[in-house]
Amino acid sequence: MKVNKTKAKLLNGDIALGGGVNFYAPIIVELYGVMGFDWVWIDCEHGPQTIRGLKT
Repeated sequence: MKVNKTKAKLLNGDIALGGGVNFYAPIIVELYGVMGFDWVWIDCEHGPQTIRGLKT
């Protein structure tokens, strides 16, 4: 079973860092990963993102 590292951090009382994007920018999501962020919020309500765009 895959461990949810973000959930484990929060349950341990640690801080889980992350960021959000509300436009099509896969490079930003990749950058968050390289920077060591724990999570990414992809906002499809307040931007032009679609489900089809997320699948690419």
